[in-house]
Amino acid sequence: MQITTSKPQSLIGSATWNIFFTIWTTGVTFFLTPFLIASLGTNHYGLFVLLMSIGGFMVVMELGLGEATLRYVAYYYSRNNLEGINRVVGATFTVYLLTGLCGWALVFFGSKWVIGFFAISQADKELSINLLRLTGINVGISFIFGAFSTIPQALQRYDIKTKIAIAQSVFQVSGIVVLLLSGFGIYELVIWIIITSLFIQAVHVIVAKRLIPNIRLRPSPSKEGLKEVFGYSIFAFITNILGIIWGHADRLLLGSFIGPAAVGYLAVPQQLSFRGTGAVASAGAALFPKFSASEDRQHRQRLFLDSTWLLLCATVIIFVPLTVLFPDFLRLWINPEFARQSAWVGQVIAFSCIVRGAFVPYAELFKGLGKPQYLTILFFATSMTGLSLNLILIPKFGLAGAGYCYLATISWGFLAIIFAWKRVLCMDTLRSLIRGVVLPIVMGLLALFIIAIIRFKLPVLNWSGFITFCLLSVIGTASLVFGIELIIGGKDSRVTMLLTYIKGFLFSLRFFKLYHRKDKIR
Repeated sequence: MQITTSKPQSLIGSATWNIFFTIWTTGVTFFLTPFLIASLGTNHYGLFVLLMSIGGFMVVMELGLGEATLRYVAYYYSRNNLEGINRVVGATFTVYLLTGLCGWALVFFGSKWVIGFFAISQADKELSINLLRLTGINVGISFIFGAFSTIPQALQRYDIKTKIAIAQSVFQVSGIVVLLLSGFGIYELVIWIIITSLFIQAVHVIVAKRLIPNIRLRPSPSKEGLKEVFGYSIFAFITNILGIIWGHADRLLLGSFIGPAAVGYLAVPQQLSFRGTGAVASAGAALFPKFSASEDRQHRQRLFLDSTWLLLCATVIIFVPLTVLFPDFLRLWINPEFARQSAWVGQVIAFSCIVRGAFVPYAELFKGLGKPQYLTILFFATSMTGLSLNLILIPKFGLAGAGYCYLATISWGFLAIIFAWKRVLCMDTLRSLIRGVVLPIVMGLLALFIIAIIRFKLPVLNWSGFITFCLLSVIGTASLVFGIELIIGGKDSRVTMLLTYIKGFLFSLRFFKLYHRKDKIR
């Protein structure tokens, strides 16, 4: 049976939509977080973040099937094989239905034990148990319909994926604001999130049906389908578990050792920093198909070097000024008391993020070359190191201990870069890697030192002063980082490559504008 085809996006177009969504969510977080803290209070805001973190741990029951479904739907779609698509989606839908229901049942009956693990006041314990049960419902809903949410990505329609996510964001945030302004609290907020989730999952099903009209919308397990998705998902499953441990363990340990307020003080700078690294990672995700398609080793080497330098420069330019200005930002954004509690751990996390742009290309390289086991090993080393250090440092240093763990784990990233360069790309010398990685970091640290001295002598009193200082810091950092590349590279400088990327980015925006205009004319 034939499949109605949907025109895929270009590589630059996909990267553009990914970056745009990251920028959008960052803006939403910027405006919503102070409102949530002011409306709920620091303690209930920390409890809300803690519940979301517990829900994040439940994602482990996804079993890596999301990535497997995406891969096989894309594979069969390119070959016009509707039977293969329905076999894979039906198998995933069946597994998700069972795991979603089982996961909710486990949370419902185990919620008292889970809440007892955390340092939550007696007055909030009953509320916390009920909220956790509601969170389990929300995660279960996401599981059950998860097979259909991957369809737009599999068909390379990141524009549709992003538009759905933005619609969810607008719908959810609008309701949250109305509820809190009307005097409701955290309980009603979580119920509203469940309603939003139901609505968006229905949209995912409708969109999947529109993109692939003959797709089956019911569970249909088959031996071959289950074998396909589980055969691919094992490494993705293990990597997801390790990623969840790395991303959420510190919050849960803080909630256990100190209490929900400490979780809130960590979550705000953590989320802000991760938004920045997430934007860079979104752009880097477009490297996956590039590495997969390339059969020329020299081309892969060049692509790896150029992308590592470019994405590293991005995080250096973003996080060098942020590391210095984090206390001022929190003071102006939230309030002085929150800044006093949270600023130092925010600076430590931001400092660790300066180099993380360099870690994106090797992850896409491993996946693109069909070596996901390398990524799994790396995540194991990183998450186990982070978990061990969190268990040691949080009891000793409190909130700051969680930040110190981020600094320690970046060492694994540098080892992975060297491994990818020497073992995967088979290069004998590190000279090119030093130019592409070490020099931008050195220039970034020099810029950090200069900006810190200037900031010590020039206080930032208001938003206009903060924005001015921040812009000048970004320009100064970029000048140092790009300047050393121009001096060393000369005519072969990667700054030229950066200008080419910017032109491509602007062209893609123009292309989409014209494309939608033609659609309207039709």
